[in-house]
Amino acid sequence: MFIDRVRVFLKAGRGGDGAVSFRREKFIPKGGPDGGDGGDGGDIIFIAKNDPHLLRPLYLHPHLKAQKGGQGKGKKQKGKDGRNLIIPVPVGTVFIDPNTGKIVYDLNKEGKRFIAARGGKGGRGNYHFRGSVNQTPRFAEKGEPGEEKSFILELRIIAHAGFVGFPNAGKSSLLSVLTNAHPEIGDYPFTTLNPNLGVIYDPDKIREETFILADLPGLIEGAAEGKGLGFKFLKHIERVGILIFVLDVSLPNWKENFYVLKKELERYNPELVNREAILVLNKIDLVKDLSYLEEKVKKEFSIPLFLTSASKKIGIEELRKYLYSKLLEIDWEPKEEVHEEEKTYTYTPIFTIEEMPTGLVVKGEKIEKLIYKTDFTSWDAARHFLNVLTRMGVKKALLRHGAKSGMEIKMGNMIFDYDEIFNPSVDPLPRRKKKR
Repeated sequence: MFIDRVRVFLKAGRGGDGAVSFRREKFIPKGGPDGGDGGDGGDIIFIAKNDPHLLRPLYLHPHLKAQKGGQGKGKKQKGKDGRNLIIPVPVGTVFIDPNTGKIVYDLNKEGKRFIAARGGKGGRGNYHFRGSVNQTPRFAEKGEPGEEKSFILELRIIAHAGFVGFPNAGKSSLLSVLTNAHPEIGDYPFTTLNPNLGVIYDPDKIREETFILADLPGLIEGAAEGKGLGFKFLKHIERVGILIFVLDVSLPNWKENFYVLKKELERYNPELVNREAILVLNKIDLVKDLSYLEEKVKKEFSIPLFLTSASKKIGIEELRKYLYSKLLEIDWEPKEEVHEEEKTYTYTPIFTIEEMPTGLVVKGEKIEKLIYKTDFTSWDAARHFLNVLTRMGVKKALLRHGAKSGMEIKMGNMIFDYDEIFNPSVDPLPRRKKKR
């Protein structure tokens, strides 16, 4: 089964916790704190590879998690950074935000990388919190959580030219004689269920440039509305540089089929109508009167027209030479399909305060990170947390909003009592007794 669309759930690695440690060496009294930092969590990185089937493993295992960072150690030793999770995906994969439907990133070149989720930073060890007032800090920071995101990965095959036509028009047969591909060929409709790729070389064997040709599953009338297989694979046509319309000229309504194909492409994406195009009338070996095609039909169409028979290999070399020469003329530098919004710079306060029925809510990214990093089982860490809040002006802001004794203060995922955090009368944890 060919997979070209999958939703993934990413969780980058959590940062390691900082260490609480003190230097203890012979003949060095009061060595001081030397707790090292925690390691950073691993990132989740996608890299583009030339293999259109790389989305299948993600379809089977969509939940991805990177390694967390190691804990810090004494002697200022930093914890080991978490290993990055590197995932190969096909060239042409776009990352879509499932909430907005917009393209976030486009891996349109082999080897291109995208950091989809960044790991959390490691917490600082107690060495960083030493000072003239607190010379023996007995607390350290916890590591930050890694980013949690979800994306829709959609493959849009990057091919230089692509065959477009109704089922059983001979597209797969043409691909097999023009390139080194070996697609499944049958005398029944919808033989091609998955896009097939082939490589076309210089017919004169002078140039080294090669180009990719794609055989896309057959379209039918109403494909832009989801009928048949066309809707599923129409997105691959957007990447094609040259459209090759393939028609079964042995059918009585082959002319009508050409205009139906153009109409379906226009309904799906109006820009496709202006794309470079070639018309191939295939299966001429089944037509009795070729003079009508050669004399009158060529004058009716404004795009280059070729008469071929894939089974008898008639007109193949002429088509190959023309197609290769046109492919050489096109600039193939890919453009990213990222819809960037206009950037506006506005002032964002460090925190905001809102009212709730039982008290007040303090919101702010910096405060939420501070809460996550703080180990509230340690009184020293809790006291440091309160000092930082006071320096940030949270206490004054709460008083301006009517904070008073007994009121609940919600910050992040925790709820505090106002007296406990700003008017503590009793230490929440027993203090260590000094040795006599």
